[in-house]
Amino acid sequence: MLVDWRPHNRRAKSLAEDLGAELRLAPPVLRRKLYAPLRYVYLSLWTAGIFLRMRPSVIVASAPPPFCAILAFAYSRLFTCAYIVDAHHLATTGYWSRLPFGFWFNRLVMNRSLTTLVHNEAIQSLAGERGVNATVLETKVPALHPGSVHPLAGSFRVLVPCSFDPDEPIAQLWMAASQLGETTFYVTGDHARLDTKTLKAHPDNVVLTGFVSEAEYDGMLNSVDAVLALTTEDYPVRPRAASDAIAAEKPLVASRNEATRQHLGTGAILIGNTQREIVEGLSEVRRRHGEYQLAMKRLKSERMRQYQLELQVLKRILADRQVPK
Repeated sequence: MLVDWRPHNRRAKSLAEDLGAELRLAPPVLRRKLYAPLRYVYLSLWTAGIFLRMRPSVIVASAPPPFCAILAFAYSRLFTCAYIVDAHHLATTGYWSRLPFGFWFNRLVMNRSLTTLVHNEAIQSLAGERGVNATVLETKVPALHPGSVHPLAGSFRVLVPCSFDPDEPIAQLWMAASQLGETTFYVTGDHARLDTKTLKAHPDNVVLTGFVSEAEYDGMLNSVDAVLALTTEDYPVRPRAASDAIAAEKPLVASRNEATRQHLGTGAILIGNTQREIVEGLSEVRRRHGEYQLAMKRLKSERMRQYQLELQVLKRILADRQVPK
């Protein structure tokens, strides 16, 4: 059984399919940050109820937040089952690894599991430095809804998936867009999270789509000419938007960090997050669009092969499993 506290997660879906596991994604309730404490209580009860009702023999629990993995740990002690922690980078290197009761407890939960899954070798190294036994399983290149398209305007169209979190350089994006008047930017995500001043400042060639369904998102992804994935965070993780661009074989401009250099260096343009570099990166993609599209096609084959190798390692861990004492 795979349990993830996010209502939408392609990594969880693909991993459950590849392992033949039953998937439980969190109900989309109490999503505003204001309600986070209530949401954690609700999801803890929801998760405990699933474990007690379904009595799984193996659990794959997502983290962060760490509570799903903690519940899997507690259930495994009571009912002698095995579990795996599927750790997003923040579980091992970010603020969730620095909870008041200390990283030692997170480390205990992770190391009592069969293994802790991390997204790449850079995070595996960081986890190892903190005493966590980790196995690399990068995010699988997602399968898009077949044949889905979404009519879009503009002569050159760029998809910009956003969550409007603080790590996204929205002001620089707006300024870059204002210099690229012939390019139309389709920015997904709940733009109600933006402050009023920033929201009103977006140029006319930026289309704020709001939150869209997965099928509609895939249709937009199939219809644009390029994808732009920006983050100021230096955590070594490949952005979800990068995986989506690979899946659709779309030219990609992405923020430069250790993970994007490692996983995207042969097929994408990697930039800092300045207005100038955003403009230059997208202009380069437009000039040499066919070349970058071919590069992304090759990168897709490469990442899919690597994922299958890593998946086989995980399957061997499961086949040889012994419940840790």
